[in-house]
Amino acid sequence: MKPWWDVTDDDAKACLEQTTWHPADNVYFPGGGFSTKFRTRGRMPVTMTRMIREEDGHLVLHIVEGETVDLPQAVHDALDKRTNPTWPTTWVAPYEANGMSAYEVMNAWGANHDALLPGHVGQNLRSLAALLGISIGVTNLDPAKQFLPAQWGIYGNRAMANDSAIARRLGPLHA
Repeated sequence: MKPWWDVTDDDAKACLEQTTWHPADNVYFPGGGFSTKFRTRGRMPVTMTRMIREEDGHLVLHIVEGETVDLPQAVHDALDKRTNPTWPTTWVAPYEANGMSAYEVMNAWGANHDALLPGHVGQNLRSLAALLGISIGVTNLDPAKQFLPAQWGIYGNRAMANDSAIARRLGPLHA
């Protein structure tokens, strides 16, 4: 994985040669357009994120770190056809950490959609969410490595179980 400023014209061309373009599915994209289809190679560290808005308007952020994986072609084909074979495909194995197995992470995720970031930036997102008063839902981040504002200690400890109560009480600190 190269930083964007090191990507050459030949690199960009090679990526585009591995990409196909398909008409958008009118069920999901009634406005039309095109969908890019590519398959991400394995062994790239990634951070998966997903933002959920609860009925009362409160935001909850899921942050999970892991790495992309290569599946055998037959397994990839079977899984790819269960959703929409015109969509991009990235297979991710979440790290088993913070008391959550990879299966538990994916079971709690709630959908196969996320915003996928290259590299492990979960701790930064965790700190930003705390400053903005956004609760953390599903995560496999190590609590001992998280920087949280001092106010996170108002309930006696910095445990993740208190995260939602603290975020709701304080709200965005910069509002």
